[in-house]
This record gives sequence, C-alpha cells and structure tokens, in this order.
Amino acid sequence: PGPASSGVVFNRVSVAAGSAALVVFVAAFII
Repeated sequence: PGPASSGVVFNRVSVAAGSAALVVFVAAFII
C-alpha cells in the first residue's frame, strides 16, 4: 500500500460519492 493505492481508493470513493449525490439530486428533482 502506498500513495498510488491510496489515490485509487480515494478516487473510487469520490466517484461513488459523486454518483450517489447525482442520484439523490435527480430523485429530489423528480419527486
């Protein structure tokens, strides 16, 4: 485990958070 590994994990978490936020935003807009 090193900086590169941490970066990949952080990137995946960031993408997942962004996707979740987008879904919540769309759901709120529809509702």
